[in-house]
Amino acid sequence: MNNEQFDTVTVADLVTLLQGTKLFALFDVRDEGIFARSHMLFASSLPLSDLEARLYRLVPAREVLIVLTSDSGDGISTRAARRCSELGYRNVRLLEGGNQAWAQAGYRLFRGIHVPSKAFGELVESHYHTPMIEPEELHRLLQSGAPVAVFDSRPPHEFHRMSLPGARNCPGGDLLAGVAGCVPDENTLVVINCAGRTRSIIGAQSLITAGFPNRVVALKNGTMGWHLAGFDLEHGQAALVESPPPEQLRKAQILAERVRQQYAIPVASLAALRERMASDGALMLLDVRGPLEFERTHLAGSRNAPGGQLIQATDNYVALRNAPLVLIDDDGVRASVTASWLVQLGFRDVSVLAHEEAVAAFQRGGALSHVPPHLVPAVERISVDQVRSDIEAGTTLVVDISRSDTYYKGHIPGALFTIRSRWSVSVPRLPRRPSITLVAEDEVTGAFAAAELAALYGAPVRLLEGGSESWRAAGLSMARGLEDACDPPEDMWHIPSSPLGGGEAAMKDYLSWEVDLAKQVDREPGARFRLGSSVVPPAVDFEPTWVDTDEIFLRRWSPRSMSGEPLASGEVRALFEAARWAPSCNNSQPWRFVYALAGTAEWDSFFDVLSDGNKAWADRGALLAFILSTPTDQRSGKPLRSHAFDTGAAWQNIALQGQRLNLVVHGMLGFDPERARSVLRLPDQLQIQAMFVAGRPAAGEALPPALRAREVPNARLPLKVLAWEGSLPAELAGASAR
Repeated sequence: MNNEQFDTVTVADLVTLLQGTKLFALFDVRDEGIFARSHMLFASSLPLSDLEARLYRLVPAREVLIVLTSDSGDGISTRAARRCSELGYRNVRLLEGGNQAWAQAGYRLFRGIHVPSKAFGELVESHYHTPMIEPEELHRLLQSGAPVAVFDSRPPHEFHRMSLPGARNCPGGDLLAGVAGCVPDENTLVVINCAGRTRSIIGAQSLITAGFPNRVVALKNGTMGWHLAGFDLEHGQAALVESPPPEQLRKAQILAERVRQQYAIPVASLAALRERMASDGALMLLDVRGPLEFERTHLAGSRNAPGGQLIQATDNYVALRNAPLVLIDDDGVRASVTASWLVQLGFRDVSVLAHEEAVAAFQRGGALSHVPPHLVPAVERISVDQVRSDIEAGTTLVVDISRSDTYYKGHIPGALFTIRSRWSVSVPRLPRRPSITLVAEDEVTGAFAAAELAALYGAPVRLLEGGSESWRAAGLSMARGLEDACDPPEDMWHIPSSPLGGGEAAMKDYLSWEVDLAKQVDREPGARFRLGSSVVPPAVDFEPTWVDTDEIFLRRWSPRSMSGEPLASGEVRALFEAARWAPSCNNSQPWRFVYALAGTAEWDSFFDVLSDGNKAWADRGALLAFILSTPTDQRSGKPLRSHAFDTGAAWQNIALQGQRLNLVVHGMLGFDPERARSVLRLPDQLQIQAMFVAGRPAAGEALPPALRAREVPNARLPLKVLAWEGSLPAELAGASAR
């Protein structure tokens, strides 16, 4: 079958699709190891080898446009198109010229996997200035017994493989609720780690953006960075964070509600969801809980996409561009946090299902495969005992199509590793036996593969029940390595820390690759990243009325780290125009301001009056100003008792306007007032109240080391110690009376 039997799209057509709102999926159908060497940014990996098992999960509606690509002339996309057609997909097209045509048109090809998510993580770190801690500093804190809690945001199987000493496992989507129940007090430093960077950054920033009260940092470069720094990792751990107690869960729900409001994420009722499902076959229901929770109970029609992994490997769960997404959980926390990141990734239609209604509609168990059963070929299944007997008799050949890292770590002795997509070359070379026993990790893939292999080999093919794990569970010996591999281990991308991953050299290369991604993706067709305000909100004090307070007050704080870039003249004017509209007693407007811009002689003289502590960081500001007031009413000449109070209101307007403009605005009392009066040549009728510096925000790493740890919002006192109805509290009133 040749390409002419399937419609094609040109590179220009594909660019239009990527930049538009049409529903479609773009799949690269080469083996993942080949895909990882070079691919289009927004192409999802769908290897021909397990296409049947994954396609229905990724594209539930069979009338949706599917575009397939591979290397020009390799024929793989045509074979994949044929399989899609056999599975009932009616709108499958091939990219003319494949990946080479994309590159020849001047667009970039990327290496690695899950590149949009990885690049997004780096953009998040750069935009929000997510604080990081070096492995050496964390090691020192742990050794000293400082109050530190380390949470590993990877799935349990990754945590089990390797983890930091003393770390607890809390998968990324669970962090907001899980950490709240594990941290003893607000003085404990919370450290989030993963294997590299992305999940550490997203996990830490999730807590910070939600207003988590503790100081939160990401471990720079994760377990790889820890290992490269010379520190030992633990193996075989299973310290999974338990569900939080009700009080802590309620606090997490308050924070999650705040996140939903910030990103305008709607909450759908079950009735509205069912009505929409009846008319929209492309609607994707994603349950963001863990796999074990999902297997126990879930909403009919939903797919499991654990929250942290959904953001870390978005293309592995959502390949359908412009699809509406509804996220499901059982607590309202995990879905809300995950939805906030999907919105920032550029998804335009994201909502969460009301969790109380979702739980009431959950069903127990049920089939987890999305392939219609009538399409799955019938295949004979064989037990471990029968396979062992046939091997001893020499009547069966064992062929293993498990992932190469699984095969490397343990396989049936003598089993031949093959990659299904390459069977046209490898099968004719296989030794002849009366039958083949096929070993597969996935039963659906195994069934389709068995039917294909029987036709190619010309002998019966049976599927080993339970795969190689059933052999291991029977206590039988396992072989290791690739000595019996018929194909190179290119079926998958191997993580650097795995036996086939390349070791420390690969770790260093991988970390450098991640950091460099952010500057590579912004001009690629289809990029829609929409990051929120980079000003971090203050921690929530869980007062019941906080939801009635405007976000501009909750998000304002006083960072110090600035980039040194200049402000536009309109921005400068906006700051002081905001001050002009402040309230004052009898409209006296006693505030005055004198400012200087960086790079001028006036800046130098203003800067010179600052204390050494403020000089250490304010030098990267763009505007330095004195806040003055007139203690005398300019109209009546009488003393103005409210001048300092009124001027404070004007300063608050400046601070809030700066927050609205995404600027750093930081007030200061650390300066020499007498030298300041001399520099300004102030008359007696003007008093200096304070100074402030303004500039564009930068990452905390731009600050001196001693200040980096302080680059977080301060907590607020609870309302009950600030405002009282009717009278002072008894303890204060009593003190006054004495």
